Amino acid sequence: MSPVHRPRSHALHHDRGGRIVALANGPSCAARGYRRLWDSVRMNEVERRLDRVESELAIHRLAAEYCHGADKRDLDRFLAVWAPTGVWRIDDDARFEGREAIARVVQAQWRTFPQYVHWTTNHTVSVDGDTAHGECDVAVLVHLHGGRWVRTGGTYRDQYRRIDGRWLITHRDASTRFDVDPTPNEDEIRLRFEDG
Repeated sequence: MSPVHRPRSHALHHDRGGRIVALANGPSCAARGYRRLWDSVRMNEVERRLDRVESELAIHRLAAEYCHGADKRDLDRFLAVWAPTGVWRIDDDARFEGREAIARVVQAQWRTFPQYVHWTTNHTVSVDGDTAHGECDVAVLVHLHGGRWVRTGGTYRDQYRRIDGRWLITHRDASTRFDVDPTPNEDEIRLRFEDG
């Protein structure tokens, strides 16, 4: 009786240079090698996709935290969404750079307007590694010192960066697109950088 000859199969392995090499082993080694390679490729793809989803959720939260901080007059909460060198541009009139300047202007808004409420919607985000950009629409209800309320709205165009594992706003362009009510007079909307 002649011995049974079984063909050799090959398992895939990486050599020290990262190249894939085939080693002659038993049939189960080949299956395990292909399986490990496939699992590794698939896991990298899953991790990449999960990071993108988590990043988008974190960035959407930034938009909400911006509104909560501003509307509830919580300075720490409002500043927590900004990168240390963040830029806040309001229409084409004003540009504020850094958390200290941003803090000054939001506090001036709080002195100028007894109350306001923001609603953001239609938030789209594109993530590219540790940077991203996004756009959302905003509707704002503003209470003026004279007792009148005005309705306005616009668009935020943002740039974001992941810094030390946290997503932050590095640049926000806030542009007004519509005013529903009669435009406030200058005295009603002049920012009060000092009390009084």
